[in-house]
Amino acid sequence: MSGEGKWAIITGASSGIGKALALEFASGGFNVVLTGRNEQALAQVAADCSDKFRVATEVLPAELSRSDSTDRLIATIAMTADSSISAYSQNAVRRCVQPLRIKR
Repeated sequence: MSGEGKWAIITGASSGIGKALALEFASGGFNVVLTGRNEQALAQVAADCSDKFRVATEVLPAELSRSDSTDRLIATIAMTADSSISAYSQNAVRRCVQPLRIKR
C-alpha cells in the first residue's frame, strides 16, 4: 500500500480495528485523520503513527451518532485534507445520520 502524500480518514481510531487500520495506513505512507470519542486515546494513536512512520496526523474527536458532530467532522476534513483524501474506513457509528459528502 503506497499512500505517500495522500490522506486516509479512519473513524473509531482510538482502539481495536480502527487503531490497527490507522497504523496500517500510516505504515503505507498515508497521512491519517483519526476520529473517535476518546481524545486521549486518539492522541496516542496519532503519536504512534507520526513517530513510527513519519506521517502527518489530524485528531478530530467526534461522537458520530450526533449530527452536529458529524457536520463538524465533515467541515474540518474538507479544510484539513483538501482533495488528497484517498481512503475512508468507517469503524464506529451507532447509526448512520447522513452519508459522508465532501464538496470540492
